[in-house]
Amino acid sequence: MVPFGGVMFVGHNLDSETAFLSRLASGQAHGGPERPMRTWRNLYRLLETAGVEPATCFFTNAYVGLKAGNKPRGTFPGAADPAFSAWCRNFLGEQIAVMRPSVVATLGTDARQFLATMTPELAAWAPRPNPPPGVERALLVGVTTTAVALLHPSGYYGSLGRRRYCDFSGLDAEAALLREAALGVDPDPG
Repeated sequence: MVPFGGVMFVGHNLDSETAFLSRLASGQAHGGPERPMRTWRNLYRLLETAGVEPATCFFTNAYVGLKAGNKPRGTFPGAADPAFSAWCRNFLGEQIAVMRPSVVATLGTDARQFLATMTPELAAWAPRPNPPPGVERALLVGVTTTAVALLHPSGYYGSLGRRRYCDFSGLDAEAALLREAALGVDPDPG
């Protein structure tokens, strides 16, 4: 089943070439339940805490391709190429147009800034450091959706402890943001 109208998660890029080839040789998928990479372990934990079913989610990335070498973190090299970046924006736009997500959730700063280039309604998402957490309505390639900027799950160990939203902190704050966006649940009913 394809989760049309569900939650679309947009990461920065998939992985490094070395790590991808290692997983490919071992037969282990990136998000496989037996030995998922840290990003997926933390993402599954977030979905469970927020009460969002993984089957309702579609996962993609801002930039298409792998980073050369063995360092998955950092800005994707293709981000410096305006033509490639435009192609990636168009490709993400096609995915949004087809999938018609009710929610687009970015994972990390680079994905948040990338999505901010696609609509003026998310222009406040562009600067560093992170803007205050919140849920926004936005028109992306003709699709009205709810947008939420989440922390990247691979970096939870450093940044999650500082995350605050309403009366929540840490993973509970991230889950409250996602729950509000995906399920329309007010995180602070009082």
